[in-house]
Amino acid sequence: MNLHVIHAICHDFTCNMCHMTYIRQTSCSLKQRYQEHIGYIKHNEPQLAYTLNILNNKHEYGPINNTMILLKHIYITTLLLPYEQLYIQSYHYHIQFIPEQHTGKHDPIYQLIYNLHNTSRPTRLTHQYSNIDTTKNQFHSNCASSQPI
Repeated sequence: MNLHVIHAICHDFTCNMCHMTYIRQTSCSLKQRYQEHIGYIKHNEPQLAYTLNILNNKHEYGPINNTMILLKHIYITTLLLPYEQLYIQSYHYHIQFIPEQHTGKHDPIYQLIYNLHNTSRPTRLTHQYSNIDTTKNQFHSNCASSQPI
């Protein structure tokens, strides 16, 4: 199996006004990606959903540390789109997603993964069943000491 190893990231841009989020994956640095988007905004070029949201709604963008979040480092090419789609679906589910960005086809597997990831792990039932051996031993000793009929 040949896996193409790269270094890419999945990140989000958040609008300072409406707090809606745009999800994307890239092999560029966050700084470079931020500068590209700001350039599109300054030159009134709605190239991507984030810039479209800012320009169409006359919203404001902020500094990189208030606008972008690194969501995931990705090292295997085949995982780029699945991770991006997982984040898109989860943000869309929580109504935090910029409407200008296409969410792609809804796939219930992403909801299942999201639910499993955000559900607490089951706790062991040892406290409930800790008396089993004691009860079992008591049962056997009661059977052994009982008088035959």
